[in-house]
Amino acid sequence: MSDFTQPSEIAREAFRRLATRRTPPTPDNYRALYDEIAGTVSADAFPDKTLKSLIAGVPRTTTEQSRYARQVEAAIGDKSWDGLKTALT
Repeated sequence: MSDFTQPSEIAREAFRRLATRRTPPTPDNYRALYDEIAGTVSADAFPDKTLKSLIAGVPRTTTEQSRYARQVEAAIGDKSWDGLKTALT
């Protein structure tokens, strides 16, 4: 169990360790250290830019294809994994 229980204490310790380890203070490095200290696992960030580029290549020649593409685009816009799952299934 961690000695750090409050989110502000965990955040402070994460910044301290970034400096001590001379690790670049990127969001990913910070999140990794925060999770290490807190003993948690963060959810992956929603890859909206990547998904938008993928859906841009989907054909929209039929009404069904256009409807599908709009559903996926709406889910991406909402950053909703559940909406994306629903649109894909």
